[in-house]
Amino acid sequence: MGEILQKIDLWIRLVVANPYFGIVGFLIGLIGLIFAYYVAKRDKREKRLSCNLTSTNLITDRQNVYPRLNITYNNEILNNFTITYARVINKGNEVIKPSDIAPNDPIRFTIRDLEGIKLLDQSITHSSDPNNKFIVQQIDNKTVQLDFDYIEPGDGATIQILHTGKDSGALIATGTVIGARKAFIGEDRGEKFAKQIEKLGPMGGRLVAFLTLLVITILLGIITYGMFFFTQNFMMSLNLFITNNIFPLSSY
Repeated sequence: MGEILQKIDLWIRLVVANPYFGIVGFLIGLIGLIFAYYVAKRDKREKRLSCNLTSTNLITDRQNVYPRLNITYNNEILNNFTITYARVINKGNEVIKPSDIAPNDPIRFTIRDLEGIKLLDQSITHSSDPNNKFIVQQIDNKTVQLDFDYIEPGDGATIQILHTGKDSGALIATGTVIGARKAFIGEDRGEKFAKQIEKLGPMGGRLVAFLTLLVITILLGIITYGMFFFTQNFMMSLNLFITNNIFPLSSY
């Protein structure tokens, strides 16, 4: 029995000494760490209310995008006219309730203190769930406030704000979600990454896709190559010990 254990120990040493064994072990460990990180992030409880502002400018210094279109507000011809869409989405994994919004810092959109910019109108143009009961109301001549009953993860609304600014920079989005570590207003990583790709030009998306595919192919090649030689070494070692009667066939 002792001799058999010694030979098994020697066989294990031969297998571990194989350099491909270390490569395969490293890759398995790396995959395990990535999976553990994914599970931890998936199960982490997080409150996160995100807001993204995009604008369409129709009139700039009375230079109309559509020459035959005249836009007036209260019978006054507008020198500047912009439609800003504020998309508010619950990107966390917990329900956000009105009690989660700081009383001293509600969800508001305010015209910057710039000369001549006016707030014209506001409305809810889209809601992912009518039961959320999103309501946008004007607080004063420069500020509108968003209220709701609750927001499930993934739910949100789009607020349309009409003003006389030239872009979305005319608005300030403010608000504090109690317990949220990230600011209410801001771009998410996906949006930032998309903008970085746009800077690369028309071929940016294809270049990123090619590099991603190349990296995946190399990793799969390393794993396949390592597994092949590891398996080959394992079978040779096993065959060696069988021939040396480490597992005598006559005993079965």
